[in-house]
Amino acid sequence: MPVEKSIELVHAKYVLKNGTDKDIHKADSNHLQNAYNVKIEVAIIRALIIIDCVYKQCKIKSIDNIYIEIVFSISKTISKIFYG
Repeated sequence: MPVEKSIELVHAKYVLKNGTDKDIHKADSNHLQNAYNVKIEVAIIRALIIIDCVYKQCKIKSIDNIYIEIVFSISKTISKIFYG
């Protein structure tokens, strides 16, 4: 998930739950951006499938839509293995 959306969600979660941002790591946008960049790098190096959790219009996808993308990607990968 893009860092901007992650920060938005984390902020909303902690403000609603605690009234303040308590998690210093999640409140640090530089830390989140570095972690995101490393995750993407590792995925590319290991040829992993990356599922975007946000539409191009910056709207967060539903859990059901993300699930469907995961199942589709797995099915596609299995088909390649067995059927070339």
